[in-house]
Amino acid sequence: MTRLRIIEPFETRASFYPTEQEWVQKLIREVCPTVTFSEIKSLSNIIETPIVKFELGERYYRAFAKIGFHYFLTQFTMYTGHEEMFARIREFIYVDTKEPIRRVNEFMNERQLPLLVNMLNPDVVPNGWRAHILAAETKPGVCLAHVQMFLTEEWARVGPIYTIILAKDVPVTQHNNFAHLYQYFPDGKKGRFSGEAKPLPSMRTDIVLPRSKPVIPVD
Repeated sequence: MTRLRIIEPFETRASFYPTEQEWVQKLIREVCPTVTFSEIKSLSNIIETPIVKFELGERYYRAFAKIGFHYFLTQFTMYTGHEEMFARIREFIYVDTKEPIRRVNEFMNERQLPLLVNMLNPDVVPNGWRAHILAAETKPGVCLAHVQMFLTEEWARVGPIYTIILAKDVPVTQHNNFAHLYQYFPDGKKGRFSGEAKPLPSMRTDIVLPRSKPVIPVD
């Protein structure tokens, strides 16, 4: 309080449920040992069953697109990212527009087949570790990136996997792909680093993928 230049005595108010009174007052006393409490009064506008709705904005998805695009360029080094075929994804990443958020579906979809299924033994699960997976892929006529963040043992097969369409209708004729596991160290940071990148075997391209779904639901 001295650092904040607060002059004592001063009055403040705290809101809490009756069941929380004991630990809230104890917490306040630890910070201000000389505190005194007045009569506890009930609030008239307590919401017993609040409902909170979270909505993801376009910038959230554009961030995923940027991650995937940059990873693609680190693996397919014949491209710089300035090529004309990447013009639309560059604009999507860097330019704010007033267009409806549904335009995200033009550049991204949600992959329905887990990435790890194609790269590891099916019996392998992320036992206790946390990681991100990035993959980059070219196949006839299209360049793609795949991003799955915060993969854990509990989140292994249910976390969203975003496929970013980096370029389409392009003169690419061969299948090629790369993938890395960005795994956090289990015991915390080591020097400047929080984890390490591990290459994964290439994704299989000889399978039929389940139909992907739009990132933004369409009515």
